[in-house]
Amino acid sequence: MASKEITYKSHTFTLSYEILNPSQNEVLLVLHGWGSNKEIMKQAFGKLLPHYRHLYLDLPGFGKSSNEMILTTEDYAAIVTLFLETVGVKPKIAMGHSFGGKVATLLQTPCLVLLSSAGVITEKPWSVKLKIATVKALKPLGMTFIRDLFKSKDVEGMSHEMYETFKNVVDEDFESRF
Repeated sequence: MASKEITYKSHTFTLSYEILNPSQNEVLLVLHGWGSNKEIMKQAFGKLLPHYRHLYLDLPGFGKSSNEMILTTEDYAAIVTLFLETVGVKPKIAMGHSFGGKVATLLQTPCLVLLSSAGVITEKPWSVKLKIATVKALKPLGMTFIRDLFKSKDVEGMSHEMYETFKNVVDEDFESRF
């Protein structure tokens, strides 16, 4: 495992990554989904495609990579691009699961592999719409604690920056990019 510091919009990100099959020339970039990390992806894909150099990256705010900035998917793609330039790698294949797939769609790679990719917005169920309306209605009354009762399990334990990032990325519609 290694790490690299990247500066983006005056913020420094320490990105954790690992390379498998380092003697291979062709590079496979592997990006994990929301709430996951490079270790899980390495377990799933590390023994596959031995003729490729695998680059597993912890996206900012996940695994062992830092994040103290509210981001969008475009920001994640820009940070990954800066990282790739810094380490001198041009992947032939970008493979991403869920949110990692959404980020991968913005990278300029010859081949894109999407695994249950995120990015297509579906209508929220009535119960979710009701929760959102309730929280918004009670906010002016100072009852912001109600929000914590309705938060998704996906956001438990998240920093403020990652929670705001989560809200950004789940509302981005990438359907036209697929």
